[in-house]
Order: sequence, then structure tokens, then C-alpha cells
Amino acid sequence: MPELVASTASGDYPILIQQGSLDRVGEIAATICRGRRAFVVTDDHVGPLYLERAEQSLRQAGFTVAHEVLAAGEASKT
Repeated sequence: MPELVASTASGDYPILIQQGSLDRVGEIAATICRGRRAFVVTDDHVGPLYLERAEQSLRQAGFTVAHEVLAAGEASKT
């Protein structure tokens, strides 16, 4: 599985890119996350398309899931 690493002030975290990964996000997260709580952040353009599938996958993998849907656009990115 291709892997990139994002470096931030608080540490590094993996970025995984793979076809079909949306429906496997719970399985993938279970291999790299210690806890079993997930918080999904999306916007009001992407959320209606993909949020339900992502949350379903996470729940099937044993995660408790919450989410926040932000307004799309640059103003919401800060």
C-alpha cells in the first residue's frame, strides 16, 4: 500500500492512498490506531457524498464515530 508521511509540529502521521480505501477506512485505521474512537471532519460538499460510507466502515471495524461537517471554502480551513 503506498504510504506518505505528513510531518506536523505535533508529530508525523501516515497518509495512505489506495483505490477502494473509502470502504476499508475502518480496517485500515484499526491497523494504525491505538484507540477505537474516530472523529471525521468533512465539508458540506464532500460529506453528503462520502461521510456515511466512511462512518459505516469505521463502525464495522469497532470504532465509535462522531463527525463535524464544516462549510466548504477557504474560510473554514482555519
